[in-house]
Amino acid sequence: MDKKFLLNSKIQKETSLLINENLPFFDINQKNITFSLKKIAELALVVVGFPNTDIDTEANTFMGKVRAELVNAETVRRMPATVDVFLLLSRVTNHKLSDTTLNQVEYLWQSYYLVPYERLQHFYCLNQFGVNLNDSRKKLWKYTEVYRHYPILNADYINLYNVTHDIFFYTNMGKTVDMPDKSAIIQRLFESLGFSLKSGHYDLSVELLLCLCFFHKFLTSAELKMYDSLYEVQFTQFYKPLISNNLKSVSFGKYYHYLLVSNMLSSCLEVSI
Repeated sequence: MDKKFLLNSKIQKETSLLINENLPFFDINQKNITFSLKKIAELALVVVGFPNTDIDTEANTFMGKVRAELVNAETVRRMPATVDVFLLLSRVTNHKLSDTTLNQVEYLWQSYYLVPYERLQHFYCLNQFGVNLNDSRKKLWKYTEVYRHYPILNADYINLYNVTHDIFFYTNMGKTVDMPDKSAIIQRLFESLGFSLKSGHYDLSVELLLCLCFFHKFLTSAELKMYDSLYEVQFTQFYKPLISNNLKSVSFGKYYHYLLVSNMLSSCLEVSI
């Protein structure tokens, strides 16, 4: 059996286990609402974007409880950041939303300034309920960080994270890879991946590997070999020392984001290897 397939299955199993065992970490903390919303949105995004994840149904039940808290907590409900979280949690828990509710959601967002990836994220969340914003999505392309193509020497980590988030939501988590100039984007992703690995920024490295996974049908044979090599570097230098030696010793709060995106990556590779 292919080495990468076995390695990927191991990562999916281990990260899912750690996530399943640490669900209380994602609960809403009224004293730190912003971080709480970020965490639960990221968990919901894994389940919505990658239904083949091994994260179990207990997580869905947990997210249903959090959704109820958001609906009932007036101080939280007034925050615009809860809108997409509410949509994602509703999708995870199979809650149907009326046209009236969806219109209210869209009206709320119109009154806030959003950077392109935030707008694309909102389109992605609405699309989960059949709202077709494809034309609006395409019009946003020329405003994204990907389109602007900052030289890697002039980019900072915020630029690079914006690039990955642009790609996440513009492509509908890899399901609609229809942007122009794919070869130039792929080249930039490889450049950014080499930079992030060299600088030891492994969360970003996994997000870039995930973006490249979305483009797997468009990679040349040489690029596929390079991808496999860089994937193994990330595994050997960070994942293996952190996770594989002793699951019980992992500081989940410190590495939760890395574990979530690693789970997403393994879910993507599962259907593209």
